[in-house]
Parts: sequence; C-alpha cells; structure tokens
Amino acid sequence: MAHPVCAKLLIAISEKGERGVSIRQLAEHTGEAKSRVRYHLDAMVESGLVGVASERSRGGVVERYFRAQQMPWISNDPLNEMDESEIRQIAVEISKAIFNDVTAAVRARTLGTKADETLVRLPVGC
Repeated sequence: MAHPVCAKLLIAISEKGERGVSIRQLAEHTGEAKSRVRYHLDAMVESGLVGVASERSRGGVVERYFRAQQMPWISNDPLNEMDESEIRQIAVEISKAIFNDVTAAVRARTLGTKADETLVRLPVGC
C-alpha cells in the first residue's frame, strides 16, 4: 500500500488548486516534518502525480509550489489494440492490487478508522 503521508500530501495539494502549495505550507497543513514532506514529494514528482506549479525566490532560497498533475490512465488507443484476454488480465491485476491493499488495511485495523479519511491508491514508488 502507498505510504499514508503520500495520500495526505496528494489530498492537500489537490485542495490548493492550480497556484500550488509549498513544502512549508504542506508541512504545516499535515503536521509532518518538512524533510519528510520533501522526501515524499520527490517520489510523487518522479511518478508524475505532482508537478512544480511555480518557483519563487525568498531570501536567497528558491521556494517551489507544487500542484497535482492529471492522474495516469490507459487511453483507449492501446486498449483497442489488445485482445479481450489482455484487457481482462489488466482488470484482474488492478483488482488484485486493490484487494491486497484493503486486506492489509483490515489486518492492520486501519481501514475506515477515521471519518475524515479518504481512500486512494498511489503508485508503489510513493
């Protein structure tokens, strides 16, 4: 399952919209250390979930503002070139991954424990 900090960050970044949000702002909003936020943001940028919206110089330091990118999906073009069994196999693999994530959360007794939580699935690298 993706790291919970990644999920918190992605939700916070998505709430800020196009203008973006800085590492400092994310750390304050989520209660996470700036170093932890930076670590997870690097992984999210690498995976394409998050991008740099803008950069601003403040006191000789460049502050980056991050925004959510469009979530990856499989377009119809490659699907049109696949046969039915290949498409079915993709659906099976996605379903297995979701099932494994939910099973792990149930075993850890963390699934649905907070009313304000949002369930998301992020790439493994995050």
